[in-house]
Amino acid sequence: MLEQLKVVPIHITVGLKSDAAPPQTAENTLGKLTTGPMGLLNAVETQLGIPSIDIPFTTRLIQYLACIDKVNHPSAFYHASYQADPFSVARTLLQWRDQWYMAGWVGTFEPDAPARLTDMAAIEALAQTEVEPGLGQRVQRVIALLADNPIAIASIHLQDKLTDFPALWRSLINAIGVGITEKKESTPQGKLGTDLRKLQDRLLVNSKEKIHLSGDGSIQVLRGDSAQDSAILTALLTQQQLTEYPGRSLALLAEARGDLLDEALETIDAPRMGFSALSTWRPVFQVLPLACELLWEPLNPTALFRFLSHSMGPIPSRQRQELAKTAARVPGIGSDAWQLAIERCLEKEEEKDRKQFEDNLRYWLESPLHPPEVGVDSTTLSQRAQRVADWLMGARQANDNSALHSLYSIALNQALEFVKAIDRLKFHGRDTLTRDNVLRLIEDVKGSGAPVTDRQAQVCPEQTRALPATH
Repeated sequence: MLEQLKVVPIHITVGLKSDAAPPQTAENTLGKLTTGPMGLLNAVETQLGIPSIDIPFTTRLIQYLACIDKVNHPSAFYHASYQADPFSVARTLLQWRDQWYMAGWVGTFEPDAPARLTDMAAIEALAQTEVEPGLGQRVQRVIALLADNPIAIASIHLQDKLTDFPALWRSLINAIGVGITEKKESTPQGKLGTDLRKLQDRLLVNSKEKIHLSGDGSIQVLRGDSAQDSAILTALLTQQQLTEYPGRSLALLAEARGDLLDEALETIDAPRMGFSALSTWRPVFQVLPLACELLWEPLNPTALFRFLSHSMGPIPSRQRQELAKTAARVPGIGSDAWQLAIERCLEKEEEKDRKQFEDNLRYWLESPLHPPEVGVDSTTLSQRAQRVADWLMGARQANDNSALHSLYSIALNQALEFVKAIDRLKFHGRDTLTRDNVLRLIEDVKGSGAPVTDRQAQVCPEQTRALPATH
């Protein structure tokens, strides 16, 4: 049986922008893969036996921050800024480093290099072993391994010219050592002499020279005062095209705010195209920053009211509503009205549960406060974030809505990553974090947010589906 098994070589099609969803129907074929540069790198790493795991940027940021701490000195070009805002400086320098590796940097400079580069090289002497590799380092490692390790890739077909790829990606493609073909030049489909043909010709040569259009109607330009205004008109035109010409395919390019177009299509009872929009402003993602904001003195009454009036949180909604009314009428905590409000909340609970509810209320709303510029110790902050994570885990288990279940999972991962980040900082000697440090760390953990989970593409019976394009 084992003798009959054989490795199926892969024919890979690579496009500069094909890591995103392409505006075409996916092909279900063994041994063929259409992807972008990142997909190519992942495929090669897997075949080499060195698959990369997804390392959060926050993890690498803290590792790089620790490296800077060890080599920072008063004459370093970043010293003054680093003293004022270490997280922002570390983020900027780490991004520089990643860009340099993508440009072919190997981590060192000549001895007579300018002082700034020498400072960066000093950090890099530690970072090469203490910071998880970035994209450029991964590509360079793969290129080095390919010289002595064959892989099962039979051919590479490029949807763009090889010269259009950045230098390091070109080196990777060439290092694979298989036949490379490029997509044939596109042929303009517009009628010769029309505005459409002029525009197609100009786009294909990628020229910035202005063209003069005659206004023959072959191109329609629609402008709206806002994206919302243009979305509904575009949706109507899209549905008209799909209805009047059922045999034609239609792709719609929306480089930004394609989610608005989907909302407009839904408004006119047309199928959604499947555009998604990432957002950090889901209600469940706001619980962690609101909970942390209650640690600073003097207590911010606006933050307190937001925490209590939020649509979800680690305090039961019936109690939050009662306390929010009191906080709106008498801002702050500790007043007679506040204590009476807590008593009313507890009176409505079962007697056997009152002590547990009171401890929960006192913890979230009456914890010791810390000066923002001095900071809070890592133990207190880690415990608070862990309790948010515990609440998220319980809420996820108690919820049957698949969309909310997904959002709870993402928020839970963010809270746990925040806890890990605090522990890493403590390990590297940063046991106290200021308010600015906490806010920046939360921003890094939240990243770009998450898409709405119930906004997938839809189909309409007996109608060709419009294909979404984002590039």
